[in-house]
Amino acid sequence: MRLPLALCLALAACGTTYAVPGGPDATAPQAGAAPASPPGRARTTGDYARVLARVEPAAERLCRQEQPDAPAAWCDYRITLDRDPDAAPNAYQSEGDDGRPDVHFAATLLPLMTSDDEIAFVLSHEAGHHIAGHVPKQRQQQALGALVGGLAAAVGNAYGIPMAQDEAMNVGASVGGRAYSQTYELEADTLGAFIAARAGYDPERGAGRPLDSRSPQRRRH
Repeated sequence: MRLPLALCLALAACGTTYAVPGGPDATAPQAGAAPASPPGRARTTGDYARVLARVEPAAERLCRQEQPDAPAAWCDYRITLDRDPDAAPNAYQSEGDDGRPDVHFAATLLPLMTSDDEIAFVLSHEAGHHIAGHVPKQRQQQALGALVGGLAAAVGNAYGIPMAQDEAMNVGASVGGRAYSQTYELEADTLGAFIAARAGYDPERGAGRPLDSRSPQRRRH
């Protein structure tokens, strides 16, 4: 089904983007250069642990810098390595019921990576989604999309244009959830570059190969 143009216009106006930090100190390393590790080989869980030990505190520092009034738990990242060998090569960010940000990283991503910089960039990108508040913004957009879709169906039916309300709400929620998806990815990439650099890694090398070619099933939030 096709929703009225008003729905698209309403969704285009919903949500807000995040003003990423700037200035000469934005990417200044705060932990010194990361220890060199042999490039070109598949990464291991040992590589992951070494990178995580540097990225997590850098992410938490930037989070507190960008959100100084947030509760302490809001910047206390809980980063989990999923060791299920059948898990899709994937990394994503969510929010725990206790208010802490969760970052989920599948171990099946590691054989697809050939440098510590790549691990650092993926972890930092997901941490950036949280700093910019993308998960709650996306939920708000989905709720607004569903509401507008339902209203569009009601108006259409009133004027003799048959529209199933449930279907219209589902479509509206889907459109709303995607309204700022590309912008959110770019914001998370920028924040992720700051975090990775501050942790002592090279974000340009980390993002040098397209993530989609490495892990086509990887989803971002």
